[in-house]
Parts: sequence; structure tokens; C-alpha cells
Amino acid sequence: MPIGVVLLLAALPTLSESRNLAAPAIDVPGTVLSILGVGALTYGLIEGGSQGWTSGPILTSLVAAAVILVVFVAVEQRNPTPMMPLRMFRNSLFAVSNAAMVMVGFSLMGSVFFFSQFFVIVQGASVLDSGLETLPISLGMAIVSPFAGRPAARYGFRIVVTAGMALAGVGLLTLGFVHADTGYGNVWWRLAITGTGFALVHVAADRRGHPVGQPAGGRSRVGYQQWEGTATVAVRDLLARADPAVETDRGEDRNTVDRAAAGAGEAWLRDRA
Repeated sequence: MPIGVVLLLAALPTLSESRNLAAPAIDVPGTVLSILGVGALTYGLIEGGSQGWTSGPILTSLVAAAVILVVFVAVEQRNPTPMMPLRMFRNSLFAVSNAAMVMVGFSLMGSVFFFSQFFVIVQGASVLDSGLETLPISLGMAIVSPFAGRPAARYGFRIVVTAGMALAGVGLLTLGFVHADTGYGNVWWRLAITGTGFALVHVAADRRGHPVGQPAGGRSRVGYQQWEGTATVAVRDLLARADPAVETDRGEDRNTVDRAAAGAGEAWLRDRA
């Protein structure tokens, strides 16, 4: 919170308000349906382990999610300015790049979420220290991202994305060998390698799959990024509840619907700024 306040105060005198006068109309029906559908699906996945998969609330939420998402697809196909233009998935490059970003985003959110709790619950760090200890992932991305586009332009999209996914995979594999007594000096470099790989994949796939000047691609991109976070928490909680010995954070569970809403809201604002 203090860091956010400082950054906000520093940004106010330097960032000027802008507006995209050519921005398309907001897709209100699609946004509402996406929030309801993803929220219902997330609730069903999270609570299914505790309430029972055949219980009334869980069956209702899962069936409702399926119906709402089917309606969402139908509405988006008929909307001239949809928040998620399904026709773009006919382009194999767009589909592949988005699939790569979904996998990377899922892994990124999962690793950050897991290790932020690992440092606190298992190793006894404070919440602030835990946030600082996960910084190597963000720093790796921040340092590499500005330069990741150059090798993609020189050597090709596929080579850079493949190299990035391989590097991220190596980082995630090494993180799998971290134990409760592993010192931080033997952890941070694993996080940094993972973040570097994520940066290569994300920047190369993002620029290739969402060319500048295509607002529809931007709306989809932001929505995917937020929904990845929602899905990561839901699946993580689903797997954790399968083991009775694992306790989960209920506060995080309650925030998953908020994540879905935030994804749709940010998708609105991105192309109107």
C-alpha cells in the first residue's frame, strides 16, 4: 500500500489524461456475461471440493457457467464490436500466440502465488519480506522485456518463444526442488531464470499475436491476463482441497470473482485510453 501511494503521487504530475476518440462502443452484454460465466465457473471449481461435486449449489453454478458462456459466445459472434472477437482465432498465428501467453500467464501467476505463500507459511517470512523475495521474477521480466522484441524481429517469433518457454520450463523445474530448508540464496536465481523466460515468451508472442492498431486484440489480451489469474487461483485451490492436509486461504478464494470483474473492466479501459 505505501509503495502504491508513492507511485501514484509520483505519476500524477507526469502522466496526462488521454482518450482514444476512435474507440469502439463498450460491449456491455459481453462484459456482463463474461463476468457471470467466469465467476460461476470459478465458484464451482473452488467450492466443489468442500461442498461436494453433486451438491445443489455446485451443480447449479457449473451448469449456469456452461449456459452463460455458450450465450456469451453467441452474443460475441453477433456483436459488431465484441470484447472478445472470436473471428480472430481463425488466424493460426493469433491462436498460437495466445495459447503461448495463456500457458505462460498460468505458470507465472501460479508460481508467484505459490512462493508468496511458501515464504510466509513454510519459511516464516513476513508478508513484506515475502513480496520482496518474489521480486526476482518481476525484475527478470522488467530487465529483459524491453529488449525481447529485438531478437524476435531478428531471429523470428518461433525461435524466441521456443527459447523463452524452454528457459521458463527450466526455471520452473528447478523451483520444484526447493524445500522448506532451502536458503533464499539458492532460490532467487531460480525465480530470475523463470521470469526471464516468461519475458521472452510474453513480449514476442504479444507483439506477434496482437499487432499495434488492433483494439480488439488489446481487449482480448487484457481479458486473458486477468482470467489467467482467476483460473490459476481456482485450479490451485481445487488441487489443494484434494489433499485434506492442505489448508487454503479463504480470503484469496473470495477475491476470484473480483479478478474476473477486474479483467473485463480493464479490457474496457485499455482501448479507451
